[in-house]
Parts: sequence; C-alpha cells; structure tokens
Amino acid sequence: AYAFADSILTPKGRTPSDSNAIDIKKDIGIIKLYEEANERKRLALGLLKDNNCIVFDYINKCWKEYPFRYFAYGFNEKYGFVDTTGTSSGYISRHVLMKGIEELIEKNEMAFFWYLKEGYYINTNTEIKNLIKSLNFKSNEVGIFECRTLSNMYAYFVLLFDNKKFIASGACTSLDSDIALQGAIKEAKLLEWQNYCNSRSISASLKEKEYRNIYDYYLSLKKKSKYYSSHVTDKLKFNCIDSLDIAILNTIDNRKSITIKCASEELLSCIPRKRNIDQSNCKCSKIIKGLEYNYIPDCILL
Repeated sequence: AYAFADSILTPKGRTPSDSNAIDIKKDIGIIKLYEEANERKRLALGLLKDNNCIVFDYINKCWKEYPFRYFAYGFNEKYGFVDTTGTSSGYISRHVLMKGIEELIEKNEMAFFWYLKEGYYINTNTEIKNLIKSLNFKSNEVGIFECRTLSNMYAYFVLLFDNKKFIASGACTSLDSDIALQGAIKEAKLLEWQNYCNSRSISASLKEKEYRNIYDYYLSLKKKSKYYSSHVTDKLKFNCIDSLDIAILNTIDNRKSITIKCASEELLSCIPRKRNIDQSNCKCSKIIKGLEYNYIPDCILL
C-alpha cells in the first residue's frame, strides 16, 4: 500500500508526505501506513519545540533529559544527522520499543555490511526460493545477505537487479531469523513496485557507470557465503554499544498510539549514505570514515 499524508513546514523545510507498507492483510497494511505517517509527523514537530524531553537509557537503565530537537529531523551536535532511523509507532509499548531498536540496529548493520563488507551472502533453500517465486519479482536477480556485528539480532539485506542494473533493496532485523529474512524480502518487493519505471526513484537516477560499479561491488560482497538456517534468540544482547537512548515523541493532542525514537552516540541515526555519515561523529561513522571510503560506491540500500 502507498499513501500521501499531510506535510509539516519546519525551519528545515517540509517533511516527507508519503508512506508505504506491505502485508497480506489489507487492514494491517493500512495500519502500518498510518504508523509510518505518525513517525514522520512527530519527528517534524520536534523541530518546532524548544523544551526538553525525558529520555530512558535502555542499556544503563537510567533517565536523562535532553532537548527535544535531538530527536527531530536534521543535524544536531549529539547524534549527528537524524532521519526516521530508530523510529517506531504502534499501540503496544513493548512491541514499539523492540521495533525502534531493530530499526536503529538495522541501519548500522547496513553500514557495516556495505562499507566494511561484514556479513555473508546467503545461499537460499527451497523455502526461500518458493517465497521469492510467490512474490513474482520483476527483477531477475535477488541477492540476500546476513549481518550480525552489533547485536545478536539477525539483520538481512536484499538487493534486486534486473540485467545487472540495481532496482531496489529490502532490509529487516529481528531476534527471529525467519521474521527478519521474510521481512527483508517483502520490503524489497514493495520498493521494487515503487521504483520500477519510476523516473524519480534512486535507481532511475543512476548513470551507466554507477550501475556497473554497484553491480561489481555487489559481486565482491558475495565472496563470503553460507547456507541459511533458522534460529530464534530469546534475549537481546549488544556488542560495543554502551548506551541506547529512548525518547517518546507523542504530542498532547495525539496519544492514541505511541511513537518513540531510539538513538545512541555510538551509532548512526540515519540511512548510511556518505553525505549523512560525513555529518555524524559517532563511533560507527568514525570507523567507516577511517577506511577512505570514497573508493566504495555510496550505499544504495534503504
């Protein structure tokens, strides 16, 4: 499903006005659309506030107080460049919390996967091949990767190519490997539908040389591989992350659902594009910038 919602004019420009979702049930898909629209709206409202908010450090189990603008769109001195990464909405607090953490870890695993070549190419089994076939992809090449650098959650990334031209990607993170894998594949299908023959998509804006460079880099990522096996992890554990801040973005006039923003001074709070990484000074960005990563194609995953 795809929808246009309202847009908010802020000092840093207008907020995104579209949202998308995929599900086999129409009502669930519409709820997901609404939740994504809420996230974008509430991130924007933070730019219009000059007060502080109470923040909970999930790892150290303590409360903090920070300016509300730290959890809004754009650059700030604490978390660097901020977008919807680590943001989650819903009606059940524990589910919203876990989804926000998953989203934050996902984008940082994405950075380590793309720029540091962490992770593995997944050799698919019959079940995965059947899922891919059932979704009727237009792309003729589907590449699946797993990365588990920052936590014990499973992060999967799917890249779609049609005649060696990048079309779309999908990503998902979960303690359940099956949920993460299926989520990444379904998101790739959603973005393929959105990008195919769309002159305004990221893939359509690429030049022939960029297509070749991305595909060659994709082939280099496939050199480490393993077979997929299903696993479920019970308890969340982090690697090299000392703090994880959780802020509630709800406004007084809208408390029907919960929206949170997860951020850490050690992690990116944005999609790992080079221009975003250059505006961040966290541990993750410092590791990547230390690689002289100008020779690596810009990350095209979302």
